[in-house]
Amino acid sequence: MKPLEKSGYVVPPADAVTISGAAADVLIRSGDGTAALVYLCLARCGGDVSAGRLAKTLSLPEKDVNAALERLCALGLIRRAGGGEAAAAKPVPEKDELPEYSVEEIRREISSGSVFAALVKEVEKALGKLLTGDDLTRLFGMYDYLGLPPDVIYHLVRFCIDEHARRYGEGRKPTIRYIEKVAYSWEREGIKTLEDAEAYISRLERQRDQVGEILKILQIRDRLPSASERRYIEGWVELGIDPELIELAYDKTLVQTGRLAWKYLDAILKSWHAAGYRTARDVQRAEGKPPEKKTAPGQSAPGRGAGSAMPDERDIQRMENLLKKLKGE
Repeated sequence: MKPLEKSGYVVPPADAVTISGAAADVLIRSGDGTAALVYLCLARCGGDVSAGRLAKTLSLPEKDVNAALERLCALGLIRRAGGGEAAAAKPVPEKDELPEYSVEEIRREISSGSVFAALVKEVEKALGKLLTGDDLTRLFGMYDYLGLPPDVIYHLVRFCIDEHARRYGEGRKPTIRYIEKVAYSWEREGIKTLEDAEAYISRLERQRDQVGEILKILQIRDRLPSASERRYIEGWVELGIDPELIELAYDKTLVQTGRLAWKYLDAILKSWHAAGYRTARDVQRAEGKPPEKKTAPGQSAPGRGAGSAMPDERDIQRMENLLKKLKGE
């Protein structure tokens, strides 16, 4: 939501009740004051409250409270606590808000010899350290709250270790907090199985190879691209723009600006893409130029090597035009 103008009123600090910004936006857009009151009351009471108790607390008819609960369910802000009855409901936590797990709950899960206990051992082995209480809580959240299977979580941990080593050097290991952030992004991507994870990682590796090829075309070899440069490149990869087309656009950019002007280069590529040009040959046809012949690296193009007297096609055309003028044609 856009920030509202200051009204001169402030809420005095007190025993705070917190709801997410996303939930607040949904409630405001709904325009349903009763539903908003019921949601606040649920949040204040910790959820799992009967419709009768809500009605008594809010001094509202029970039928209005039941209608508000149904409305909140439809908005995706609460879910039924069980049995399909609207009488008991709980606020749905935001996906990035980890539920509170007690130490006893996690210890009980580990001591039960469950798959989570086996996962903890494998993760500790992969990270080369014992997990702290906070680490265990976050790992259990991935397993219990996000619902990721143990093999997917382990694959995620190995992926994060490899990524960290690639960025910061061998021996540098990611924190569980970092791994948790990646887990939430995987959940948003819909990665739920080992096959999903492998497909996602393969796609990232292909994208990385394409980015590397484009960096070579743009003659960026001795440094990493900046965040804004990477956004341009990833945008071209996402559009499926051919590397040869990028090379042609880069040459035109250098001719026109004398430097690697990212905005100019991006505008050329996007205009070509919008026009339906998918290859360098498409552009050359549209511009009425004969397609350029590629030469092997280290070889000179015909007529352009040192000591060669062979003219290129443009020289021949100019000569023919000159001869026509001399003949008075």
